[in-house]
Amino acid sequence: MEAQEEVIRDPCGYVTVPPSVVVRVTGTGRNDINGLLGIVVSFNVERERYLVHMTRSQSTMALKKEHLSKASIMESYRAQSEQLRNDARVREKMSKYLNLCRQFVAPMKLSHVVGGVLVLITSLVVTVGFLKTMMTTSLIALIATIASPDASSGPQAIVNNFPERARTVIEKQIPILRGKLTNRLALGVILMLVALCAQSLVHSGAKTDSYKPRRSFSKKPVIDMAMLERYYSLGYEDAAKGRQHGSSLAGDIDKMKLVHTEEE
Repeated sequence: MEAQEEVIRDPCGYVTVPPSVVVRVTGTGRNDINGLLGIVVSFNVERERYLVHMTRSQSTMALKKEHLSKASIMESYRAQSEQLRNDARVREKMSKYLNLCRQFVAPMKLSHVVGGVLVLITSLVVTVGFLKTMMTTSLIALIATIASPDASSGPQAIVNNFPERARTVIEKQIPILRGKLTNRLALGVILMLVALCAQSLVHSGAKTDSYKPRRSFSKKPVIDMAMLERYYSLGYEDAAKGRQHGSSLAGDIDKMKLVHTEEE
């Protein structure tokens, strides 16, 4: 009975919490919405229609299951991109963050700062490698996340509130530490990460005693045709006279040089 009720509430299995299933509208009588993408919010049992949040128009439509098909992976990415571009709340937050960044870098222009950061990251990749660059940028992003709420209040507010902000961010990222950290301990964790990152960057250019195999050169064999003919005739004489094979060479073994090698 419970399974039947679930099918009635969500016949296609599109409803999730939070809403995440992206669908494509198809086969309706309206050409203006056919092919558009949306995120399934819920299912109206009485009307037997899915409520779909359209990512382009940011409106909600009630559509029959026959007019919906599950979107492909690429379509899902496109729907998420449309949602970010068209959602007024996202635009408002992005505008807020941009204003904070402009205030933080003033009197410099934000575009100049971004360009400088990109040049710095590229230089780090070339100098210390990709992994250490990612470690450094991640640490910088962590510190920026901690300091950003007080960016508009000035440097003194950032310094005063940094330990508490650090504890909040760490507990949010690692829930198991919630209630177990003090402000001083959280500050110590951040300082330790900074010290480890700095040590890694300082020693990145140090030479390491790694094994480097020597380059080997293959030696090209050189065949002395005159010697080859002589040895052949000696072997023929041994066979013709019934002597043991190689007996003619026994006394002259040190002079046998069939293969010579070229010097490097």
